[in-house]
This record gives sequence, C-alpha cells and structure tokens, in this order.
Amino acid sequence: MPNSDQLKARLIEMEVLVERQREALNALEIERDHFKGAFEEADAERQRLELVVRQLVRAQFGRKSERLDPDQFQLTLENVEQEIAATKATRQDAGDSDASRRSRRTPARRNLGHLPAHLERYEVVIEPESRSCPCCGGAMHQIDVEETERLDAVPLRLRVRVIRRPIYGYRSCSEVV
Repeated sequence: MPNSDQLKARLIEMEVLVERQREALNALEIERDHFKGAFEEADAERQRLELVVRQLVRAQFGRKSERLDPDQFQLTLENVEQEIAATKATRQDAGDSDASRRSRRTPARRNLGHLPAHLERYEVVIEPESRSCPCCGGAMHQIDVEETERLDAVPLRLRVRVIRRPIYGYRSCSEVV
C-alpha cells in the first residue's frame, strides 16, 4: 500500500500533467481560430472572384446589349481589389486584438429546469451548518429556496435529482445565509 508521500508525489505529477494538457488545448484552440479566420477570408475572396469570372463570361459571351464596356469592367476589378484590401486590414486588426485578449471559456451548456415531468424525482436538501445569525446570534427564518434539477442516471433507470438550498435571513438585521 503506497504511503502518503508517494500519493502526494503522484498527485503533483497528475496536476502538472493536467496543466500541460490544458496549455496544449489552449494552443490548439488559438490555432483553430487562426485557421478558421484564414478559411473565412479565403472563402470571401473566392466568392468575389467567382463574381468577377461571371462578369467576364457575361462580357465575353453575352448578348451585345448586355456586354460590359471594358473600361467599366476595369472599374469593377479595382473595386474588388479595394474590398479585398479592406477586408485583409480588418482581419489583421481583429487578429491583433484577439491575440492580446485572453481566450475565454465557453459557458457550460446546462439544462435549466426543463427536464420532463414524467421522470422520477428525489430531493436532496442542503441546510446551512447553523441557523443562527452570524452577527447577533438570533434565529434565522427561511426567506427563499434555490432549486436546481440535474439528470441523474442510475443503471437502467433515469431520475431527476432536485437539490434544494434554503436561504435564511434574520428579520432584525440584513444578514442572509
């Protein structure tokens, strides 16, 4: 049986490993965001170029009344080039600000109380350690209940675990526990 020093050393090793994995994950997320931005930029440029090709084909093979004047078409190409340059500048500015900002974790996807009513429910009530007011020692009264529901899977059976946390307050002072 391992002693406590060995267990502590193993725990520290595990914490270091978890931290390394977390750093690697952050690096991969940054790289993914970079490639996503590059893909969106390339896709926008592809769409613009397809528009230019359609206009060229129309100018070359369309009916005479629909043909574009070559000078007019040159203006269209210049406009497209200006739009590409503006998009690249905007992307670069956004990329600089994203790099300076810390990456934020996406919020957890939670089911906030919308579990089916037909599932079995059982309640767990979590009471505070003491029902006396910490500042004056008077008896506290329940003023509210915080309730969360979480799907609890038991093999071959689903049920809903309802957790209640009564909130107590003392009528003579503003203390809430």
